[in-house]
Amino acid sequence: MDFDLKGLAAWITRNNLMNKPFFHFTKEEVLNLCEAVHLATIPVEYRVPYLKKGELVFPTPTHPRFAYWADGQTLFETLKEMGADPETINRYCARQHSGKSPYIKKEDKK
Repeated sequence: MDFDLKGLAAWITRNNLMNKPFFHFTKEEVLNLCEAVHLATIPVEYRVPYLKKGELVFPTPTHPRFAYWADGQTLFETLKEMGADPETINRYCARQHSGKSPYIKKEDKK
């Protein structure tokens, strides 16, 4: 089961509870925290990205591991894992590598 630690931490921060000792929490804060923890542990059926006619699709909800925009793995890592061809990888990743291809075949190295 995945646990949404980022979401829970954001909730705690939004409610100014990060630096407050637990024994100073009001009854309402404790109940709200319990609800937030419960919601953070509800199983989520994450979906993985896929290629559709050469276009990379991130379905909702995408597993956090693939969310490059939120500290997940890079597009290059995701595309390699998906078995994307070099042309597709280059199309999506060249800008991240200053216009150079991130895909280098072993036989191309000298």
